[in-house]
Amino acid sequence: VDEHRSVTLVLGSEDKLIWYQGDVKNPITAPTVIDYSKDGLRSVLLKMKDLVPKQAGGKDMIVVIRPSEKSVTRNIIDALDEMKITDIKRYMISNRIMPEEVELLKKENLYND
Repeated sequence: VDEHRSVTLVLGSEDKLIWYQGDVKNPITAPTVIDYSKDGLRSVLLKMKDLVPKQAGGKDMIVVIRPSEKSVTRNIIDALDEMKITDIKRYMISNRIMPEEVELLKKENLYND
């Protein structure tokens, strides 16, 4: 997948998530903590839905939703609701969270029981 097309949502604890664009080891857009509100996740999705085709030669965005062990089912449902609300066509839930992503959550204190 073209890294310009990939937007990853890493779901943490505290009803927060971290999003980034591209590869976690060398992101195009640096990892940022947001919540599930319209000013958080929805705002990011709408902005990136507009920006990604300009960066990726007209191709649409692919959102990867990565729940961590510390996120709750409600967070996954909220993320999926936002895919529908913002009319994101391509998204997937991945259970393969990378060690670097867990470290990002720990660094932001979003990896708590």
